[in-house]
Amino acid sequence: MNCSNGLTWEKITIELAGNQSIRIKAPGQDKIHSFSKRSKLSKHHPLGILIQIGSKGYWENPPTYAAEYERVSKSFQRFRALLRELIPLAEEPFTDYQGLHIQRFNVKIDMPNELRSEINEG
Repeated sequence: MNCSNGLTWEKITIELAGNQSIRIKAPGQDKIHSFSKRSKLSKHHPLGILIQIGSKGYWENPPTYAAEYERVSKSFQRFRALLRELIPLAEEPFTDYQGLHIQRFNVKIDMPNELRSEINEG
């Protein structure tokens, strides 16, 4: 993605494109990123994280004492690194506020119920 000409996270929209892929849109640009079909979909897969961010408007890791904290927080760290790799802007894609990670980009989620069920079950 070309990150020159004043592109900021606020001008970017990430949407589910179906078939385990996302579409990244910016003014005059459109990019598809596909995830491996072999990776199991779950709420901690990048697509699951994106869905949660789109529905809540933020990401929140479980409490540090929770058994799943390490696994979930590492999944989010990998998602954050993936965004920085796909969209190499100088700024961070999230603003951190009182334990919440609030996205600076727009999220558009329009997916079939089967996919939503598959992610929620995983």
